[in-house]
Amino acid sequence: MTAVLLSLTLATGTLAWTGSNLAGLSFQAENQLTADSHASLLLSPLPLSPSTASDLSVCLWFKVLHFRLSSSYIFSYATTDKRNNELNFGIRDNKLVMAMGGKYLQSVAPSMTYVPDEWYHFCVVTNSTQETAAFYLDGEMIEEKNLTRREILLNGSLVLGQETDRVEGGFSAQQSFSGIIYGFNLYSRSLSFEEVGTLAGCDGAGEEGDLVAWSSSEWTLAGHVRHEDLPKNFCDPDRFRFVVIPKPLTSEAARNLCRSLKTTLAIPGNSEENTQLYEATMPLVGQCQPPNHASVFFILGAEGVPGHGVWTDFQGATLNYTNFGTFTSYTWRRCVGYLVPPYRGKWTDLTCNENYKFCAGCQEKKPAVMRVRGLCDQNPHTSYFRLEQNLGEMPSFRGFTNYYISYNNNNSTWTLLDMWTGNPVATTFVRDMALPLGRRNWRVTSDFVLCGKRAGASHLLSLSGCFPDEYTCGDGTCISRDKRCDLRVDCPDNTDETGCEKLQKPTEYLKSLPPPSPHPGPLALNLSVNIQGFSQVDIQDMKLTVDFSTVITWYDQRLDFKNLKFFSDLNIIDVDDVWTPEIELVNADFPNVHTTTATLTAMRDSPPEKDHAIQAHPDELYKGKKNRFRRYQKISAPFSCNMDLRSYPFDSQHCHLQLRLSARNEFLKWHHLSVDYLGETLLTEYKVGQVEGWREEVTGYSQATIAITLKRRYSYYLTSTYLPTIMLMLIGYASLFVPLEKSDLRVMMALTTLLVLYALYQQIADGLPKTSYVKAIDIWCFFAMTFIFTQVIVHVAAELRFKCLRCLTPSSQVKVMGERQQSRLIMVSRILHVFILILFCGVYWGVLLT
Repeated sequence: MTAVLLSLTLATGTLAWTGSNLAGLSFQAENQLTADSHASLLLSPLPLSPSTASDLSVCLWFKVLHFRLSSSYIFSYATTDKRNNELNFGIRDNKLVMAMGGKYLQSVAPSMTYVPDEWYHFCVVTNSTQETAAFYLDGEMIEEKNLTRREILLNGSLVLGQETDRVEGGFSAQQSFSGIIYGFNLYSRSLSFEEVGTLAGCDGAGEEGDLVAWSSSEWTLAGHVRHEDLPKNFCDPDRFRFVVIPKPLTSEAARNLCRSLKTTLAIPGNSEENTQLYEATMPLVGQCQPPNHASVFFILGAEGVPGHGVWTDFQGATLNYTNFGTFTSYTWRRCVGYLVPPYRGKWTDLTCNENYKFCAGCQEKKPAVMRVRGLCDQNPHTSYFRLEQNLGEMPSFRGFTNYYISYNNNNSTWTLLDMWTGNPVATTFVRDMALPLGRRNWRVTSDFVLCGKRAGASHLLSLSGCFPDEYTCGDGTCISRDKRCDLRVDCPDNTDETGCEKLQKPTEYLKSLPPPSPHPGPLALNLSVNIQGFSQVDIQDMKLTVDFSTVITWYDQRLDFKNLKFFSDLNIIDVDDVWTPEIELVNADFPNVHTTTATLTAMRDSPPEKDHAIQAHPDELYKGKKNRFRRYQKISAPFSCNMDLRSYPFDSQHCHLQLRLSARNEFLKWHHLSVDYLGETLLTEYKVGQVEGWREEVTGYSQATIAITLKRRYSYYLTSTYLPTIMLMLIGYASLFVPLEKSDLRVMMALTTLLVLYALYQQIADGLPKTSYVKAIDIWCFFAMTFIFTQVIVHVAAELRFKCLRCLTPSSQVKVMGERQQSRLIMVSRILHVFILILFCGVYWGVLLT
């Protein structure tokens, strides 16, 4: 498209560029907050030139000085009162917002943080063929969005510094721009990636716009807009900015102060910076030169051994630039400072110790951002401040929006000023020209401006340069947030270990009531049971003594937490301060239950809430609805166990632990149950089998039941009971093989064995509970006694039979016949006893083992 010549409605404040130097427009540099500050331009194409365009490119440099509470609009373009958003561009929170053809394209580079005093280059390139809009920041494409083709009229009103709601009007002070604009160019075509990269350079190269060319266009200026000459390297990212501290400090104190401001101790990197820093220190020579030092008044951020010729900054990097005077260097001197006039900008070495105090300066390459906490303002920009300084004065703190903090040397106070109203808001007194870093009490000077307090009230504010992942100590020192409330002192003033209460409880909190559930229904509690072991298995009283611990977790959305740690043992909560669940051990022998004091902690399950800096204390806040309570307790209790001893000692016992919530299931219920056995598997008499749990409802209460299977280890009984009884049965059976003539010996063997077996059985029975049913060991012992008893009967019967025959017919023939009958009886008894023993053992062991 051919170039469109632009006409200008002349008025007072008209400014024209000749292109001979770098020139920008500064809007509301003093932060006046007005809708009258803007620069305007009317587009009017010549005859035979296209009156519309669909492919457009807009590029410009901008630097923000102050943000507005809603949005800061840098430029806008309206063709009619209805079509007032044909083009506009602004900053909202930390996002760039662009409108093209009436359609807003928001959330451009949402993760970017825009800082005052930093130059940014922005371009938007539309392509009607592809129906896209590409966004570029500092020469790099950050996002591409779909954009429906639309013809934009070229006869509208272009405004810098305001957002138009109608042609050349409808401005809002809270949408105005406070900052500097340079290099605004409007093109009637789509720029290439290479062209955008060229325009984003600091050398001012690149073709200017055919619709609007920055160096040749004329603008109508209104309000607080002024011409601003820019240095050639205005956007150089390697430029240092210096802030001088007009207060004598030791080398170590100066380093710590700059570190608190998120800067480093100043050390020039070239002759230009050296001149710039020295000129800033000249007004302070008289107050910065200590009386005990004759030649130095200002300390620099370098160290080393000058006798070796090597100097470094405090990060250890070798200096590429030095400006030492022709003086003797001593190997024990490790610091550097400026010589007093007339040695302009010359350096010298000096001794680093606490005997000498000099003024110092801090330097920043990227803008160091300070933050004031406790302003009670939800706007994210309100709490942020930048360092700035007028020559020869104390540094001041310029807010991103409407606040300004400056020092009054007459009464040694710092004043918090509202730039939009011009009224002081609060003041604080300091000693020895100290910066107002850290947490301080400020005296309110204006009614209801600061957190609704009246004038004269005291209010706590915190000023620091700490990063979001750092904690601000009371004196402004920054430490890692992980070190806050970790039971170790890290702040110089110990404030990181004060105020470490984890709980935030509202005044209307009732600990007697269970928390409401975040979901419809009763509050869900999770139970984890860890069984350490069984201290006693009492089959006489049928009780199982269990040593276990319970862990109950739940959410209480009525409460909030502060400074939670990943290691929950550091998040201890007083049990008496909050509601905690009570559980009933249903089948426990209560007089003998032993418990430890319950430990209540908070678990860090979620990231901290977004920090709005409303409170002066930079504590991390956590919502109770996202982070659980954890109640831990150790218990040792005997539980009733209905043991079935029919198969004793080859029995397996199934015992239960019943844990019931004290409130009805309309209010509380067990949600998740986990059971772990951590003790020894092999006990003295038992082997621990399966341990499992389940949830159930019993008479309107939620109950957790834990089932424990104990399998008796019967090897002991095989050696202590079964083997002796088998040996005794074999001894009794051996009496059947004693010669017939030794009848007394046979009877005594069987009878003695029977008595020993009975005594053994009595010993076994004494250790067992009395039951209405017969146990397996009873059957075995009864059979063994019967087995031996029948042998006694056989011996007695054989002897009586023999004696009866001799009494009836005492002849030798009858005697022989009696002995034969006696031998036959014994022989039958031998066979019969073996058969019965084998048959019984087969049936007995078969039944038990299967």
